[in-house]
Amino acid sequence: MTADRAREIFDRNALCQDGSFRERLCEECCFSEEYFWEFYDSVITLAENTRENKVSVTDTAKILAVYDRVLEMFRLHCDPDEDIEIADLPEDPSGYLDRIDAAARFFLNGEPIDEDGFVLKRP
Repeated sequence: MTADRAREIFDRNALCQDGSFRERLCEECCFSEEYFWEFYDSVITLAENTRENKVSVTDTAKILAVYDRVLEMFRLHCDPDEDIEIADLPEDPSGYLDRIDAAARFFLNGEPIDEDGFVLKRP
């Protein structure tokens, strides 16, 4: 993925725009594995391209906003007192949460990602 494409995907998710993982999850209550991997890869690509420079405050706010909203949607889905049901959510979404957590940590502080350490493997 190019840095420009990663930026486009990252920003689209930050703004919850059509065709983004966040938009599908939060606005349509539908999990998209394709959009998940697209967002994940955009975060990794941007992190790799900014290692020499510090991550901007704006980008930090963007990643935290997406991360927070994804966690909130998963929490609401699992809460029996809430009326939120995410269509197409895998039975055990913990692998996706692990991936988003790792991507955010890599993006924010450069913590390395060990592909072998994930239960959820790339398709």
